[in-house]
Amino acid sequence: MNQISIVGHIGKIEELGAAGEIPAISLGVCTKDYMGKKKGTVDHWHTVNVIGNDAEYLDRNRDKARKIAVTGKLVFDQWETNDGQKRIKAKIYAETVELLDWKNEGEPSAAPKLQFPG
Repeated sequence: MNQISIVGHIGKIEELGAAGEIPAISLGVCTKDYMGKKKGTVDHWHTVNVIGNDAEYLDRNRDKARKIAVTGKLVFDQWETNDGQKRIKAKIYAETVELLDWKNEGEPSAAPKLQFPG
């Protein structure tokens, strides 16, 4: 079973594109680890690829939340540079995404308030 879940701060979100006919978007997510008194808190940046309705949802709400929860699969891309060096990059292919920590009213692109009847 290949499953990973992270919750972190939203970094750069690329423009909405497509994987064939399916909407696709890529973004950076920053998680933090406390590594003890010597190192303190360390940032870890993750590349997350999102497709389908979740990609469109993320694109529509790109400026409305500060954090994201992602569950998906961990995949390693491997390639060789022109000078023969082997490279590996880990990516998360999202199966579910949830935007968290919505910005307050008065901040740029605030999330809409929900109105309940009664």
